[in-house]
Amino acid sequence: MIVKAKRATVKFSQDLEVDGYMLPDGEFRVGKMSISKTLGYGKDWVTRQIKKAETLVASSAQIDVSNPNKIVQKQHQTLVASLLTKLSLDTKFVEIDGIAVETLSLGDFRILIRHADQLGNIKAQAL
Repeated sequence: MIVKAKRATVKFSQDLEVDGYMLPDGEFRVGKMSISKTLGYGKDWVTRQIKKAETLVASSAQIDVSNPNKIVQKQHQTLVASLLTKLSLDTKFVEIDGIAVETLSLGDFRILIRHADQLGNIKAQAL
């Protein structure tokens, strides 16, 4: 379902801005591609992080306790991507001037900023 929304550019600093959308019910959301661009990644970075989150959640129940190396590797992956498992994965499409834009909640936006910060992203650290 596509919802009509009002668009506004939210400027955090001279170089950091993101496309924000207000839905008719008052909810504020952020464009997926805008998040990626703001953090200096390719336009599909958010989509890739969401897929990682889905994979982590699905594989978390499949730890092979008979292989200590796999356990250590799994723990490292979990530490690096622990925030990703907290994503709500609640994407919504909004319509702006006849164009559909995929958006995320403000909560997911904050999680992705923190995740990028853990990866050493300077722009995320500034936010």
